[in-house]
Amino acid sequence: MILDFDLPDNELYRQFQQQKKKLANFARLSLLDSQLEKDNFHAECLSFVLRINLDSIYGGLYQANGDKFQLSTFQNILLSELLLASGLTFFDGDLTYNGSNILARISSLFSGQSNLFRTEVWYKYKELPFLVDGTLLIEKLDTQERQLLKALLDISEINQDKQYEIGYKISLSTASVKSNIHFKNAQVLEQSLRKKLMLLTSDRELNPVVCNEFDISLNAKILSFLVASTLWFKETEYVEITERLNHSLSQWLNQSLELPSSQDLNDKIILVCVALIDYCQIKFDQQVLLLACETMLQFVEKNDLSEEVRISTSQSLLILSKLEIITDRLNESDRNQLYQVINNIQFLEKITIISLQGTNSAQLEQKEQLLSCYDPLLKIYNY
Repeated sequence: MILDFDLPDNELYRQFQQQKKKLANFARLSLLDSQLEKDNFHAECLSFVLRINLDSIYGGLYQANGDKFQLSTFQNILLSELLLASGLTFFDGDLTYNGSNILARISSLFSGQSNLFRTEVWYKYKELPFLVDGTLLIEKLDTQERQLLKALLDISEINQDKQYEIGYKISLSTASVKSNIHFKNAQVLEQSLRKKLMLLTSDRELNPVVCNEFDISLNAKILSFLVASTLWFKETEYVEITERLNHSLSQWLNQSLELPSSQDLNDKIILVCVALIDYCQIKFDQQVLLLACETMLQFVEKNDLSEEVRISTSQSLLILSKLEIITDRLNESDRNQLYQVINNIQFLEKITIISLQGTNSAQLEQKEQLLSCYDPLLKIYNY
């Protein structure tokens, strides 16, 4: 299983990180290396997408819980990033499309008021956004569209007295054969079919239960994901949301440093620092990096962090230690402490830190070359 959504969040996140490492290893394989494990993982990704309860109209993974369905921001950002990374590694448009579609759905959970992402949304079954009446499908879709949709849903007929969850159960290439439609025609037809399904469902009155809780740790992870989406997966339409989230987390950090210390708060502060350091790959900010470095050094000295957060702290401090523009501006005590921490860390994985040099065009060319092979442990900064 690519991701086991029945796992507790911390274990699911650990599994997610392990799968990203596998993808990075696959991306580095040469043509002379054995491709068997890579091919098997690719096939499992494709199969996994078709097994889970995925909305094929608007995007998003829905988990049944009693008579309600949960759209979890945390689960969906992990799934989206993993599918986008898989699509990049395997040059697979279907995986990329699904990952991008999920990201589009999750972006709707961004609150313009708080500039943070909500944790989840709940729907009653009858109000699922991708649930469509058979009568509408029969009346509004033409013969070829119905033919392709039946193949994608893996059903023999569309009945007017039933409702259908529009979540594809077989791939488009298989569906094109099953429906006797040429693959290129099926690609065009599926796009028009999806647009028509959006129109058929757009005027439904939905009353989801929106969770207005804003988890700071989750939002920190989302910021790091949005940075990866921009750099690696070219999802540039979310730049404004990314900037607003970055600003909101920066404000939260400045306010939280004045609060009484606790392990939960310290963990959140560190995760926000990690996310802000990631964001500086998009928009370099020396002051933010200095604040993050000084803050992390304080908490490393206190040694009051959870295991997961300690690992993130170590990786981020390693990044900062390689940026001369930061180390040169630390006071002597902080600089010595930083190098002492780095020397005492036993890294399980190698992070590559690149500081781009030269003209803007030279930096852009270098960046494009570096981003051609997926590696989540590659960090690129230009200043």
